[in-house]
This record gives sequence, C-alpha cells and structure tokens, in this order.
Amino acid sequence: MLQFLWSYCAMFFCFAGLERHPSCVPLDLTQRFPIAISEVTCGLLHISPREGLWAAIKEGLQRGVNHKRGIQSTVVMFLMLSCFALVASGLGCGMPSIRPQVREEGNKIVNGQNAVSGSWPWQVSLQETSGFHFCGGSLINQNWVVTAGHCRVTPGRHRVVLGEHDRQSNAEQIQVISIARAITHPYYNAQNFNNDVTLLRLAYPARMSSRVSPVCLATPGSDPAAGTRCVTTGWGKTGQTSSARYLQQTSLPLLSSTQCRQYWGQNKITDAMICAGASGVSSCRGDSGGPLVCERSGVWSQVGIVSWGTSNCNVRTRPYARTLSYLRPLDRPDRGVQLKTESN
Repeated sequence: MLQFLWSYCAMFFCFAGLERHPSCVPLDLTQRFPIAISEVTCGLLHISPREGLWAAIKEGLQRGVNHKRGIQSTVVMFLMLSCFALVASGLGCGMPSIRPQVREEGNKIVNGQNAVSGSWPWQVSLQETSGFHFCGGSLINQNWVVTAGHCRVTPGRHRVVLGEHDRQSNAEQIQVISIARAITHPYYNAQNFNNDVTLLRLAYPARMSSRVSPVCLATPGSDPAAGTRCVTTGWGKTGQTSSARYLQQTSLPLLSSTQCRQYWGQNKITDAMICAGASGVSSCRGDSGGPLVCERSGVWSQVGIVSWGTSNCNVRTRPYARTLSYLRPLDRPDRGVQLKTESN
C-alpha cells in the first residue's frame, strides 16, 4: 500500500508520505496501474519530491496519449483533480467575502441579471491578448483554473483575467495572468463533448483577495439532488447579438439524468455530464467553461462546467461537464478519494 501526503499536494512540492504520518491518505493503485504509479507518485523512482506532480504531468504528456500511455495521462489528470478537491477543502474555498444575491426565479444570463461585483471570486475571463472574451473558467487554487475542453485554450495566445466584473471598466483591480500550460482531458471527444474539461496552469500564482479566491470542487457524497437550485455565471451572450458588460448570473434547478436524456436524447447525455435549466433560463455563447455551482451550509462547490447546447440559447436545459465524474469514493469515507480512470 502506497501512502500519499495530501497536505503537501502542490504541483511543485509533493511527497510520498510515511505510514505513521497522520495526514497520509492511502492510494491503492499499485495493482491496477503498475507503470503509471511509479511516475505519478511523488518521491518514488526517478521523480524527486520537489518536482512532484508537475514533472509527472510533463513526462506523461511527452509520451503521448494512446494505449497504456493514455492511461498514464488519465491517472495524472484524475490525481490532480482529486488533489485539488482535497486541498481546496482545507483552504477556505467556496466562501466569497462579498455575499452573492441570487433570486430563485426570473434570472437569465440571456437577458440576464447583473451579479454583485466581487461575489463570484473564482470566476475568470479567458481572453485573447487583444482583450476579446471568448470563454469563462473557475479558479480552483492559486495556480490552476478549470475550463471547458472545447474552449481550445492556447498558451501564448490566450490569458486569464481574475477579479473582473465590468468588462468596460479600467478602474477594477484585475489580475491578468498568462497561461503556462493547457491540459485537456485525454478522452475529450469534440464530436459529443464528452469529458469536456481543460486544466490551465497559470504562469505565476494568483493573489488571493476579497475579489479573487477559489471555488470548492464537488466531492463524492456531496452531489446535489435533482431539483436543487444552483447558479451559473458568465459574460456570454445576453441575446442573439449582444454580449454582457457586467458579470451575469442565473439560478436554475438541476435535472435528473432521465429528464436530461428525455430532452436531448438517450445517446447524447453521458454519465460525465450533468444538466440544469428551466424554460427560458440558460447560459449562452461566451459562458462556456464557466462554473455551475451549488451552495450548501454557506460553501459553494462547483458541480459542472458550462459545456454545450444549441445556437438558440433560450432553451429549457443545458448539459454541463460533471466535475464529480472525475472522482469516486473509496470503500471507507475516511480513506479519501480514489481516481476514476475509465474513459466514460
């Protein structure tokens, strides 16, 4: 049994823990992934502890994504998401300093409602270097942003903007950070948008403030039930031609997989997707990659990533990439999280 020290699970500072260490969580992957485990687990074989997961990611990507090598890359990505969820849970994620004000009815991003400035501090704008906004995203810790795979983010061409509310204002204390690396899910399918997720490594850490802080990622056992009202945010289209100046928000209910498949068809909705929406309430173009978040006991967790829909944004429901599909519980709650490596 290998032990992984989650409390040091940062990209450049990561250790394989000792069994006697109370912060260690068992990572039982040695039998299923004997090749990948030697590269993914920090402190083993040729990867030094201080290189940590980032060295494993870099090497895994250089090897390509096919057959066993594809499994290695997938293990790395799921290990990262597991790590982000566990670390963020201990760092005060999902608790905005500025309280959101969300009405439960009548809100639309299309023809929408302005959010309170600074009330969604994990919301990021993905922009071209010219300043053109094309997708949203979520800050999940000071070094990483999660967005949709179909946004096709390119380091050097695109950038991350944090702390923004009014896209036409020059007075806001925004942070503009370049992107060091974009890591798209190795099983992302551009035809059906399955596994529509990309991780963005920031060129340098974001500065945490009242307007910039991370969202929690949903963990096993916390998946909200159908009917739960959640919130999606973004600067996407507010009509067929106009885009939002101010960050928009909408409250909308989660739907069951059965309801979603009845609307979109049995073959279009996979287990890696979650649906939310109501008549006339929807996210739209430009909102892609942004968060779908649900609140519980004052803490907001991201359950979905704005993914796909139709050119007519005024639809009853929209599929989101399900963030929880990348994690699953072990046989005992106190043993933490095991990586889910199926291609869905």
